[in-house]
Amino acid sequence: MGQLAVYKQYIKQYHTANKGVRVDFSVVIPIFNSSKFVGNAINSVAKNALGKTYEVILIDDCSIDIDDIRDLACRNENVRVIGKPQKTNAADSRNIGFMNAESDIVFFLDSDDIFLPGYIERRINLLHEFSPSVIFGNYIIYSDSVCYNSSISIYSGENILDYLFCSSGDCRSSTLCLNKKEINTLPFDPSLEKHQDWGCIINAYNCGLKIYYDKTPGAILKVDRPERMSSAFNLIATRDFVRKYLLDTKHLNGFSKKHWSKSMLFMDINAICYFSSIYKVEKTHSLDTIKYFLYFICNFQPILYIVAPIVQMLRRIKLRFSHRKLDLQQYIDDL
Repeated sequence: MGQLAVYKQYIKQYHTANKGVRVDFSVVIPIFNSSKFVGNAINSVAKNALGKTYEVILIDDCSIDIDDIRDLACRNENVRVIGKPQKTNAADSRNIGFMNAESDIVFFLDSDDIFLPGYIERRINLLHEFSPSVIFGNYIIYSDSVCYNSSISIYSGENILDYLFCSSGDCRSSTLCLNKKEINTLPFDPSLEKHQDWGCIINAYNCGLKIYYDKTPGAILKVDRPERMSSAFNLIATRDFVRKYLLDTKHLNGFSKKHWSKSMLFMDINAICYFSSIYKVEKTHSLDTIKYFLYFICNFQPILYIVAPIVQMLRRIKLRFSHRKLDLQQYIDDL
């Protein structure tokens, strides 16, 4: 029996929650103690519906505020809640939502993120026009109560690992839209506790699925919520991702560089040591060697306390001058 068949058996216990009514699109939102902010995510979906029928599936991972979540669902006929009997992870939640979706067009949204106006309509049109199995795309960063355009690269069909780790590419779960008819496996790797969105798009590429990149931002990602930031360096989960997906030195190095400066911002010595330790010099007498030396010396705490504030300052300067500030506060406040 294949993985998908086994998973279908596993989620039968959840299927009683389905309404059995076909809708134009489904939105899957994994939740865990999210009652204070998931309402904004749901409202952003409603603002995008534009007369289309839809459902929002909240997959609860054993929250302590489940009663508040169920009250929220009772007040909205488009929302249903599927409660898991035991806590697993968000990848598992997204797979359960995907398998239970009544529409073939399935969007994913994190509970603290929101969709931008026109996003659903544009994605559905792209699905009809280009017939991809998977769409991901650009997004807007919400940090310190200010919205900025992201600076990620445009994906043009190259090796997805090269895109993610050898350039400034990225894939976030809140930008993912899947055509259920075209996918015969689980979209998210349930063994991953972290980097699940990267795992999803890598597996889609490895399965030969048609991937389309939407360059127009479709979601606002709230990157500095305390709960989100506190889970930034789950190193055990990160090691699992590295062992499973990053077999090429250039991809491993790209992954290291993406996370090293972030670990400097948080002055997390364990994370700094780990991300510098996996970096391998590819070319001698090059800039690569200088970077490796920089990573190495910053493993020492006295130097860390000198370098970290400089890295923090440089990142703030980059955010201010290389990202275009956007006035979306009114839209956020109205949700």
